[in-house]
Amino acid sequence: MNTDPLPTRRRKSPIKAFHPCLICQEVKGFTWSCDCGFAFCTDCLGRVREIGVIGASHRTWICPDCEREHDFAKG
Repeated sequence: MNTDPLPTRRRKSPIKAFHPCLICQEVKGFTWSCDCGFAFCTDCLGRVREIGVIGASHRTWICPDCEREHDFAKG
């Protein structure tokens, strides 16, 4: 007689809530976001550059709400 437990089923991961882009007001599959709630999509990246949120090295962006610096490489 086999006493091994039955294989467990994998649970589906919950649906992730995406941050809406605060520039175009659309919910996208990916947005650059800050802990304070500011978020923008890659389509609006050009508009963000116009308002001076991109750092001098073009590898960072600065949140206009809380002024934290974020790295593009870390997502």
